[in-house]
Amino acid sequence: FHSKVLQPFYEENIKAIRQITQKHLIFIEPIAFIALGEFYGRFKPFADKKLVYAAHFYLPSIHDYGTYSGKVEELTKPLKRLWEEAKALKMPLWFGEYGSPGYAKDFVPYMNDVEKILDQWSAGSAYWSYENGGFAPLDKDGKVITDKFNAIHRPFPRAVAGAIISIKLDLKQKKFTLKYKEDGARNRKTEIFLPAHIFGDNPKVTSSDPTGKWSHSWNNERHILTIKADPETTEHTITTTP
Repeated sequence: FHSKVLQPFYEENIKAIRQITQKHLIFIEPIAFIALGEFYGRFKPFADKKLVYAAHFYLPSIHDYGTYSGKVEELTKPLKRLWEEAKALKMPLWFGEYGSPGYAKDFVPYMNDVEKILDQWSAGSAYWSYENGGFAPLDKDGKVITDKFNAIHRPFPRAVAGAIISIKLDLKQKKFTLKYKEDGARNRKTEIFLPAHIFGDNPKVTSSDPTGKWSHSWNNERHILTIKADPETTEHTITTTP
């Protein structure tokens, strides 16, 4: 289905879009259940080089029954299929939809494990959804369910002046680490969102760059950390704690 039906449809639309714009990214979405196996086949390489692999992911047990065994391999195996296809297609990986029913008793451990895996691959994501009840970390009256909200309210790099090497959040130590390669653009800055429930209102920041060669600023209203790195250093490691 992917290569014979869906891909020709996408390529026809890509061609039409490129007649209007050459600079914009185009998101390519596989069948939602491709993570569960090879039944639907796989995409072949696309000619266009500005595409993003925008998958959906739901573990059937959490989606249908709100339960998760806690066995991380139940997540890594299907998620790896998506990561491998994105890598084979030479596309960045972005999860355009994923999440857990708000009523799920295993919401927090499930989302913590999913988010940890996505961080390992530096994959972007958009949680589904934010509404009263349903899959949202809100009750039917729109009140925030704190532990569930905090499970998806996590630190992430909003912009990186280079290529990401790794992202890691240690919830026990309340430590977030971003490692990236310098791109040589001296005027670009890196921005990291740091939620208050983990880092408070005055996070501590360290860098592997030489002392005096880097700087940072903190926007407490938006909880955005801005880093201006040393352009002469090839790799940067930024670490934040409360």
